[in-house]
Amino acid sequence: MADTDPEGGAHWAAPRRPPWGPVLVGMRGSGKSTVAPIVARRLGLGWVDSDAELERREGQTIPELFEKGEAHFRGLESRLLVELLQRPEIVLATGGGGVLHPPIRDLCARRFTVWLDAPPPVLAQRIQGSSRPSLTERSLLDELRHLLVERAPWYREASTLRIDVGTDSPETVAERVADAWTLARSREG
Repeated sequence: MADTDPEGGAHWAAPRRPPWGPVLVGMRGSGKSTVAPIVARRLGLGWVDSDAELERREGQTIPELFEKGEAHFRGLESRLLVELLQRPEIVLATGGGGVLHPPIRDLCARRFTVWLDAPPPVLAQRIQGSSRPSLTERSLLDELRHLLVERAPWYREASTLRIDVGTDSPETVAERVADAWTLARSREG
């Protein structure tokens, strides 16, 4: 990502592969799963939430899959993302840790990938009381701060565009994603 767009605080890099549907990355609670179907509707594409798809295929919830160890979960997640990132006709909402593996970041970087970014206090408020397992021994807010510092460079590497979602509505965020994708696609054409 190189430049800052004066409208909306989005950060731009050269567009990557739009007519392929956008990929959404970001921390849990950033709105990926909520925004993806709205973007898909606007663009006339299908959509997949990788966490929901993993639960469907494995017949277990994410917390149940984590009980077998984070390495086990990340292996399943990576294999699924490799498959889903090769499907052009979808808007893809990845899991928050989807960018941990370099091959996944590389595949994301070949697509039009949007990092939905939000400050840790907003993320904590959104996910308070969720069933997702803690990844550290820290408080929720401290864990989110720690994970964001760790993952931000990977989100940046994988993304074409960063959108600060703050407290924007899912519809507003989806509109920004869809508009950016449409603009990138028009520049390709």
